[in-house]
Amino acid sequence: MLGDEESLAELLELALQGLERDIPAIAQHLAQDDAKAANQLLHAIKGFAPIFCSAELVQQITVVEALSKTASAAEVTPLYAQLAPGLSQLRDEIGVHLDGIRKSGSAP
Repeated sequence: MLGDEESLAELLELALQGLERDIPAIAQHLAQDDAKAANQLLHAIKGFAPIFCSAELVQQITVVEALSKTASAAEVTPLYAQLAPGLSQLRDEIGVHLDGIRKSGSAP
């Protein structure tokens, strides 16, 4: 579905870069009472999550992203605090997988 290993590595690299940038940025936006900006980043994560994540994490992302469309940052913050460790774990697992691909010499 994702193509060859090189294509997968490219998608994983994009996901990793996005998570490294967006996990702390979402928390920062929420701390600044900007749920709309947090929503935009959560929406992007929601877009690629079904490709790489468990159904449980996808559901959690979907709930927080949907709430962030209409709720205040104060309402979204506790749910994001529960979601963030799962996103961090995903980021870390992608990084480990990419390191393995790089070491095997089969990635760009």
